[in-house]
Amino acid sequence: MAQKFLKCRVGNGENTSFWFDSWTPFGRLIDFIGTRGPCDLRLSLTATVSTVSNGQSWTLPQPRSDSVLDLHIHLTTVTPPVASAEPDTYAWMVNGTDCDKFSSAKTWDSLRPRSTIKPLPTKDKLLSWGLNIQPSCCLCTTHPEGRDHLFTSCGYAEFIWHHILAKLHRSHLFYSWSELMSWIRRITTASPTLKMLATQVTVYNI
Repeated sequence: MAQKFLKCRVGNGENTSFWFDSWTPFGRLIDFIGTRGPCDLRLSLTATVSTVSNGQSWTLPQPRSDSVLDLHIHLTTVTPPVASAEPDTYAWMVNGTDCDKFSSAKTWDSLRPRSTIKPLPTKDKLLSWGLNIQPSCCLCTTHPEGRDHLFTSCGYAEFIWHHILAKLHRSHLFYSWSELMSWIRRITTASPTLKMLATQVTVYNI
């Protein structure tokens, strides 16, 4: 998922992967050109961008597919890298904007725009709306399903949180949603950005 946001700015091209870094508008070239690309272009999977430049021009072989032709056309607008240039750098880009550094909020908004966010229909909510359904948790089937149970105290959630929190220097699990939110805001040894990102990824996958 991070590949969508991590963009490379080519300097001398020595550290940018030709195939696996996103250094053109086409994203990863291994995806854009396809798995036959390394054979057609006679470039190994470990090739860097510097290997296709002699310092004055690009040295790619003649195109044998439409996607490679598109790449050739694009490269006519790009100055080939030279060894004396600055090192390659990476940027976290969200909707075409350089975030300067990783932004959890902007990344989350890009993945799921606020206009599409709706209340989570846990079973306790569905029951309150009059639906005739079983109240048990869809994961463990042993307890009533609500937000606190589903995301913090369900055995399935506890298993995931146990492994996540071990990396964030927290020894005990959460027992409610409000406790989880309080932990995110509280100053601890773990980075606030890392806690927010870990929470978003965990809740999304549950």
